[in-house]
Amino acid sequence: MKTLFVFLSVLLCSMALFSEKVANLPELNKPHAIECDGEKFYIVDEATVHMYSMKDFKYIGSFGKRGDGPMELVPGRTTYIQLLLLKDKIILFSEFKLVMYTREGKPIDEKVFHNSIEFIVPFGKNYAIVQYDVDQKNPLIYLFTVMLLTPDFKTKKNLLSFERAPIGVKNKLGFAIPQFTFLSLVNNLLYVFDQQHDKEFMIFNTEGKQIKKLKVPLQGLKITESIKNEILDYMKKSRIYKSYGLKEENLKETVFFREYFPSVRVPKIKDGIIYIQTYEKKDGKYRFVLLNLKGKILKSLFLPVDVVDLVQWGQHTTYCFDKTNYYYLEDNADAETWELHKEVFTLNPSK
Repeated sequence: MKTLFVFLSVLLCSMALFSEKVANLPELNKPHAIECDGEKFYIVDEATVHMYSMKDFKYIGSFGKRGDGPMELVPGRTTYIQLLLLKDKIILFSEFKLVMYTREGKPIDEKVFHNSIEFIVPFGKNYAIVQYDVDQKNPLIYLFTVMLLTPDFKTKKNLLSFERAPIGVKNKLGFAIPQFTFLSLVNNLLYVFDQQHDKEFMIFNTEGKQIKKLKVPLQGLKITESIKNEILDYMKKSRIYKSYGLKEENLKETVFFREYFPSVRVPKIKDGIIYIQTYEKKDGKYRFVLLNLKGKILKSLFLPVDVVDLVQWGQHTTYCFDKTNYYYLEDNADAETWELHKEVFTLNPSK
């Protein structure tokens, strides 16, 4: 009887996480983001979005174009085109421009910004944005401001502001691993998580009033020497860091590492679940922690992630969740094609 119990326990554990390749995606070149809505996958490849059926994984069509013309977008020096799925439309935006589409991919409207936009989401009758700027009195200090914009994109109210001060390395100004402010929309409430603050989601109503906070029960990851070396090796090859003029031989002297990574690398909130990707990695997989909207941990597991940037730049990811289904993109270098994979995990519904 004891042997049978052990066998069943092992069997159930092995069934808790099931992985399979579900499709080849020959249309993709350099994808950096994927979202899903229960019916379709939307995969962003530079400035083009490819759509696939979630039922049979067949290619449906594409929309979006790279360029400086009307309804066209150009990725920023460090930022990728971001995708936002809404009930009635799709928004694509770059650092200084936003383009709206129907759910079928037909262009509706566009908006050009004069300040750098890190993220934007329709919020009630207005828009909530994360705006990046520099301090006019001290251009070395970066400002990240969460604000409300009116329907015609005029400033209505500032909600939060975070300063990213310059970093000193051996009495010289250095380059610090970037920190971001993330926005999520849940039941007509705005959830704001700032990596520098790194303690909780700050929650606002549509009038821009902070009504509560949701503590995140996680700790940051200590940055070890092996992690530092991995990032420095990555920087030597990355176009982003080359664009800053960082020289390989000077990286150790010019790149500043804080003692800890933030507790949250990327948050995604969907169907009443907060999916948090952390910086913790084991056997090539990243740790994910799933919370309910009260902040209680529902699940902790390690999942494969094809990371676009070793250091996250933005809110895009190469994976998406559909309840307890985890879909992720994987670059098959031998076959020279991108693949879509799926992992299924269990979740205790009573929690």
